[in-house]
Amino acid sequence: MMDKPGVIHQGVLEQVCAELPHPKRTGFWAALRALDHQYEFPDSGTDIEAGDRRLTDNDSAFKGPYLVPDCWYVTHNDPFPGQATIHAVEIEEGYNITNHRLKKYAYLWFAIDNTNYLNLRLHTYDRYARKNPERGLLEWFQHFERRDALKLEQERKHRWNEMRE
Repeated sequence: MMDKPGVIHQGVLEQVCAELPHPKRTGFWAALRALDHQYEFPDSGTDIEAGDRRLTDNDSAFKGPYLVPDCWYVTHNDPFPGQATIHAVEIEEGYNITNHRLKKYAYLWFAIDNTNYLNLRLHTYDRYARKNPERGLLEWFQHFERRDALKLEQERKHRWNEMRE
């Protein structure tokens, strides 16, 4: 069961969302699948946003929900024509985003980056609604990959030493 956000968190979230272009708090994974389908098959004739058809997990490589940002919004033709950027917003009230959650964003970034038409950016704000420096998800993805590889190598060495004894 998820904890309900605190009063400070809700207040900061409302303040941040008021400054964003068309922020949403729900439907992140449905929108991700819709964008993937829209940009993958631009001539499909299906207007997902108008509700022509509800997409399922079979319509997109993105299966969810693995994480849900505090709020999110989409910019089209950003950074290049024919591309869209999904902006995820997290409020860090009292503590930074956890490594577990950051790893989920990093791996989602990697999956999205492989599409060549979608991008993911993570924006975080502190408890005073000040925007923190943007987190480069490429660097975090590389960090988690190195860390996981190092863990596997240490486990392999440990098992090898146990077998030798």
